[in-house]
Amino acid sequence: MKPIPTSKRIVNMLMRLEGFRADSYRCPAGRWSLGFGETEGVTAGQHITREDAEGRLREDLDRIAQAIAPLIEPELTENAFSACVSLVYNIGIEAFTHSTLLRKINQGDMEGAANEFLRWCNVHGVPVRGLRRRRAIERGVFLSEDSG
Repeated sequence: MKPIPTSKRIVNMLMRLEGFRADSYRCPAGRWSLGFGETEGVTAGQHITREDAEGRLREDLDRIAQAIAPLIEPELTENAFSACVSLVYNIGIEAFTHSTLLRKINQGDMEGAANEFLRWCNVHGVPVRGLRRRRAIERGVFLSEDSG
């Protein structure tokens, strides 16, 4: 499918879900994170402005959209595609590439794919409450009709 530009709604949703931190910190998975959950190249002692973090988030989401679009065979709604982008921002492209969620999308099983979001709630095998909440939101967005 063709990548769909990341909607402002999804960017705002991710900013709320991730929260903003100006100084680098360890996320629940133990990786150094910064801004709105950025992990690539982040080390201890880094600092970022909110404006720069928003710019980086948008760039990351656009990069993810470009990377996953060729993996998805059917045309998805904007909301379904955006929910996938949100998931991949958190779990990574490699995990998505090999996921049952992607397989079910490509088989046309959208209800089954939606339910797969709820399986991505653990960090190192331990359930994380915040991830359960996030996946429920992403699942809802995946299934929701696009708003005009």
